Amino acid sequence: MIFGKNYQFRLTLEVRSNRPEVDYWLESEGVITQLKPPDYDKGGGVVDVITLALRLAIGELSGVQGPIFMDEVGKHVSAEFAANVAYFLKEYSQKFNRQIILITHNEALAEIGEVSLAVTQSNGKSVVKAT
Repeated sequence: MIFGKNYQFRLTLEVRSNRPEVDYWLESEGVITQLKPPDYDKGGGVVDVITLALRLAIGELSGVQGPIFMDEVGKHVSAEFAANVAYFLKEYSQKFNRQIILITHNEALAEIGEVSLAVTQSNGKSVVKAT
């Protein structure tokens, strides 16, 4: 649980004007809200977590093996909940035996990894060091 309470995410697929369209719904504590892009009312963090879960699920269902590369996971998740996202990724990695390679500015996400590299720039050159 990332945000301290249960959320359910639902998709409804309908054909409108001969085109498939998807509506997105978020349920929390019995309240169902339709998400409209961009949904600033719910904050970017909730949308980040939903898309992260969907990407991981699609990756597993596709059967593609090997490491997962992700850039700026949880970029809009507040500092209060970033450690929960890190824990979720660690648990996912262990449960599905998947290596995850992240590019992030978020310290909580960087710290959860077995190996963490920091890249800084000095005099126009990139400097890489283990943290």
